[in-house]
Amino acid sequence: MITEASSRLLLPSLDELESVLSNLMNAEVLAARYPKGSQLPALYLAGLYHDQDEVLRSIIEVDFPFALTFGAGLSMIPKGMIDEARAAGALTDTMTANVHEILNIFGLLFNEQRPHAPRAHLTQLVEVSALPVEAMTLLGSPHIQGIDANISWRDRQPVGVISVRLVPTLPTGP
Repeated sequence: MITEASSRLLLPSLDELESVLSNLMNAEVLAARYPKGSQLPALYLAGLYHDQDEVLRSIIEVDFPFALTFGAGLSMIPKGMIDEARAAGALTDTMTANVHEILNIFGLLFNEQRPHAPRAHLTQLVEVSALPVEAMTLLGSPHIQGIDANISWRDRQPVGVISVRLVPTLPTGP
């Protein structure tokens, strides 16, 4: 049986992505739509957002450069530690916790600000390679809404990629 749930979650705009990241980093950030039809780089971390009924409603994925830059920048981690994490291809626990906090804040962007509107909250941060089957299936759905953005500093120096997906219809049951 398939039931359909209305998705009143809002897809954030590029301006909203810029504003949140700029405020968090205390530096101006640009968000530009990723070229349509271009393959995204390998995505590294995924935030899973569920509603009050614990139904998956949104997924935000970021690539390693995004996670490293903003995960380190949120708590001003020294360059030496950033270089070590880059060389290892893995974030420190602090960097990962910072990415979790950033994605938690992003969740506010797609929650409509009116009474009784559906709400989604960050429930899990995982490496993309460890995404649950449910999430992988939904990401492959042709009905999923989304926005992919290149993130850079105002001087156009690239930072990384963020991909936001909202789930408009939700399969449930056998």
